[in-house]
Amino acid sequence: MKKKNADRYFRIRNLATGKFSKGGSGAFYDHSSYWSSTGKVWKGTGPLRNHLNVVIETHGTIPTNWEVIEYEFNVVAVENASKYVDILKLLKK
Repeated sequence: MKKKNADRYFRIRNLATGKFSKGGSGAFYDHSSYWSSTGKVWKGTGPLRNHLNVVIETHGTIPTNWEVIEYEFNVVAVENASKYVDILKLLKK
């Protein structure tokens, strides 16, 4: 079940290579310059849908070995950044 306040992000993975799309319609051809271990992240279904529509308009279809992975990020805590550094250690430098 999706939470209303959660941010949703999407990546496209090539099942044959395990790599993620960096965007661009050239990804259709599996050229290595369009795929990487991290790839591009689309924020929301609108930008993702726009990208996939460009691929369809350019190539007539979406490759069957592409899958969309959806991520959900929620704010767990908000803390002062100084909690994560040792001030005394920095002062010794």
